[in-house]
Amino acid sequence: TDLPQAILAQDQALSPDLPLARSRRHSDSAMALNWPGLFAWSTKYHDGTAPSKFTKMSDEDRKFLEQAMEEAFGKVEDPNKVFMEAIAQVKSEDRTNESMATALEVMDRLCDDPDVARNVEKLDGLQALLDMIVSVEGSVRIRGLEILALLFSNNPN
Repeated sequence: TDLPQAILAQDQALSPDLPLARSRRHSDSAMALNWPGLFAWSTKYHDGTAPSKFTKMSDEDRKFLEQAMEEAFGKVEDPNKVFMEAIAQVKSEDRTNESMATALEVMDRLCDDPDVARNVEKLDGLQALLDMIVSVEGSVRIRGLEILALLFSNNPN
């Protein structure tokens, strides 16, 4: 037996009112689906969903939703603000190599953002990094130069 014809015959046996039609592209013996008939059949036997029962949101639900959104979006990090905090740490009078290395790691995480790279001069970060590079030695200086290179390469301007 021809497998597609056997499958269609089996489907026809399970749902006798499933619309089938002779295929125009195949031989007269091959059966194919009648797409308009299938659509009519499927709308006749749908899952029973009802029209929407949409109502205006209650004040209690609205208040809950506003608080939930405020809480969720309140935790979104502003990269420019965090970058300014890292710059403040680099410019601090009581900075240590460890605190500068931590600030540089934060900057590294943020300098991929084109807004931060574009705003580094406005945030007074460029001069702070240049001053730090001149005043320190070793791995902190190298890390500072890497951050500058990343900022320059990620700046679209």
